[in-house]
Amino acid sequence: MQAPPAPAAPPVVYAPPVQASPFDETVAEPAPPSVPDAPSPKDLASSIYALIRQRQGARLPEIEEELSINRFQAVDALRLLIREGVVTQRDRVYLVQEEASL
Repeated sequence: MQAPPAPAAPPVVYAPPVQASPFDETVAEPAPPSVPDAPSPKDLASSIYALIRQRQGARLPEIEEELSINRFQAVDALRLLIREGVVTQRDRVYLVQEEASL
């Protein structure tokens, strides 16, 4: 009995050298669009304080809408004002401290 034939070696294929295409070059990515810096809580706090004082009280949604800020920014600034003792909250309305005592 004869042994099975040995598998044939794969044929050698000649491949020409790979040439770089103009699309392979590394191109600098364009800079992302500049995003304006978010106002600091201190800056927002002074704007919110002025708004509350002018309106003689304001609710959170009114503050957000009037100053075009999001809830997180408004709440952070309001907490800062409350901590400083210049603003108080009563029945979901924020008041300047001197008006709250009336």
